[in-house]
Amino acid sequence: MVLSLVAFVPIFKGGGVSIQPASPVLACPTVDLKATPEPGPQQSHPAPRPSEACGAAAARLTGVLSTALRSDVPAFAWNTKRLQYETLVELPQGGKIQVRIIAGHEYPDRASSQCPEDADWDCSYTVTDDKTIVIVADTGTTFQAETYRKDGTGMLILATKEIMTRNQLVAVAGNPGLTLFP
Repeated sequence: MVLSLVAFVPIFKGGGVSIQPASPVLACPTVDLKATPEPGPQQSHPAPRPSEACGAAAARLTGVLSTALRSDVPAFAWNTKRLQYETLVELPQGGKIQVRIIAGHEYPDRASSQCPEDADWDCSYTVTDDKTIVIVADTGTTFQAETYRKDGTGMLILATKEIMTRNQLVAVAGNPGLTLFP
């Protein structure tokens, strides 16, 4: 759950002072670094800095993912060690989805270059209407989706197969709201 901090602004009225809340400032949830597995995807080049405040971004991303999955999801948290937003969703019907969103991934020259021909897993890609590339690897028991957006946002989603189809995963990974540059 995203915590909200409220700043109070004194309002002066005819000699008296009244305290009224100013606009809420959302706290930036962070990840317990001891619980974060290593290694993982890292930035491939210097990342542009999103202008959205961390708490606001975490709340927006959580809302978008919750709507896309049609389920309540734990709030995205900022991982200060890996410089990414992440969440782990345990769905009520069973299964898990881990989502990591990072700024700084280069947009590939060709989508097809992301699926090696000699891979020992099933790999396919989709290019969405907004030119987002979604690569899905089927390992047999899990799906892994990597998303590359023109704005520099990269995303990794790991999902157990029993909870969604490949097409459902592509729809979630290609959701235009899951970007760091709204």
